[in-house]
Amino acid sequence: MIREAKIEDILKIVELLKEFYNSTDMIKVANCDSESSIKTIKGLIENENTTIMIIDIDGKIVGCLGAVVLPYYFNFQCLTGHEFFWFVSEKYRGTKESLKLFKVIEEWAKNKGAKTMIMTSLVYNIDALKKFYKRNQYVELETSFIRSF
Repeated sequence: MIREAKIEDILKIVELLKEFYNSTDMIKVANCDSESSIKTIKGLIENENTTIMIIDIDGKIVGCLGAVVLPYYFNFQCLTGHEFFWFVSEKYRGTKESLKLFKVIEEWAKNKGAKTMIMTSLVYNIDALKKFYKRNQYVELETSFIRSF
């Protein structure tokens, strides 16, 4: 079942996000700090312009997608949705639940007044997600780079 995250889901979401975080190169930038993650997730649940949608299978959270709706940087009259993170446990990737999670977050953003949705991808999964996004009428717009000091 896809549903909006609640405060009581925070610890389960943090555990899922740690699994995701530790499987990426983000771990080279900074460790995934539980206290910071709890505050971030709580803030996303409580803010009316942000959300976390989750895949809940019999009480187990196996996927989550966090997003915000905010004014576009160069035209404040145009709202845009922007993904913060999207992670689905390996067993559930490519399933109807993971696709539905994506569709539900788009619908949430539209209902908040967004005219566009920005989705991202980490480099380790870029080829598969490029194909997925293009099949869903997204266009490639930007590439990000990070540098540690």
